[in-house]
Amino acid sequence: PPPPGRVPPISGGTLPVALLLRAMPGTPHVVEQSWTEPMLLLAMTAAAALIDRGRVNWAIVPLGVALATKQYLIVLVPLLCFWPNFGWRRVAACGALAGVICLPWFLVNPERFVACTIGFHIFLPPMSSSMSIWLFLPGPVRTVAVALGVAIAYSFVAPRAPRTGPGCLLGAGAVLALFAF
Repeated sequence: PPPPGRVPPISGGTLPVALLLRAMPGTPHVVEQSWTEPMLLLAMTAAAALIDRGRVNWAIVPLGVALATKQYLIVLVPLLCFWPNFGWRRVAACGALAGVICLPWFLVNPERFVACTIGFHIFLPPMSSSMSIWLFLPGPVRTVAVALGVAIAYSFVAPRAPRTGPGCLLGAGAVLALFAF
């Protein structure tokens, strides 16, 4: 760790990851069409920067906000549970924070909250304007393809991703990319 009062520089992997993210074809569309994805990006980047600087406990806050913002981040739970210096206790704290953030909406209308956060993802048919490849697969194969994609991402990310903040962000991006393919 750096001496007290001195903030270490961000590692060299941050700029390439940021440039890669900006160069992705879907990024401008996502930013233009929805305010929650840029919030998610900000939260994930903040968490990666905090992890990179050794402030792992503080990374719970942006990750909890990210989880409250987008339910599909649940696919990152296994990655974060086994990430060095993060672990299942911090993941549980992220989940608790996300629960506290979402609690007011749940208390106002529990049925609507469940329908919009869970039912929306499970029971509605896929949007025809989706940019996901799995949309073109036969119905029964879709779930298997997504699960297989996430499993492949975990198997490559877990042993190979650098154990830094940018490495965590890159690992999360790989898992989410194969989840949403």
